[in-house]
Amino acid sequence: LQPFFRIGCTATMTYERHKEYRVAVDANVTRVEIDGKTHDVSGGAFTLTGTETCHDEIHREVYYDAISGSPDPSAAQYVQHEAKIIDAAGLAKAAADGAVVVPPTAKASMLVRDVLASSIERIEADKVLEEKLSLHHIDLYYRPVYAFRYRWQGKEAVVEFDGVTVHIHDQQCAAEKR
Repeated sequence: LQPFFRIGCTATMTYERHKEYRVAVDANVTRVEIDGKTHDVSGGAFTLTGTETCHDEIHREVYYDAISGSPDPSAAQYVQHEAKIIDAAGLAKAAADGAVVVPPTAKASMLVRDVLASSIERIEADKVLEEKLSLHHIDLYYRPVYAFRYRWQGKEAVVEFDGVTVHIHDQQCAAEKR
């Protein structure tokens, strides 16, 4: 059983910023009145000043190899299949029954920090009204990999099959033994 992490979060930002809008007008216009305020025209345009209220939401879901800690986007395919929830005792029983349970060596806390940090984007704001990070899940999954070793006339080959997608995951052939 090989592990991978699925980490999901949402960054929400609501903010205000002052902005100037340049409005083009016909060449013969010298002044424009809007809402009782007169604006002088220069170079075929006048300027309006306003305050924009902005709301951004960034959703992230990142998959990591739980052994190396490197991003593994291909692991997303596994969460589309039905999963069985199992606790530490269940993993220990699987190991006792002969399964090789590979423990995660990547630190989940470091991976979570990376995902949260990458979700915070620079904003152009005069006033921040809300900034929130929500962590939706930190899931550790195990996917079954079946390995078969073949030996014949001093040669050896190992073939691994993905137990979820039923594809050949990896194939290695060792050089002839001396």
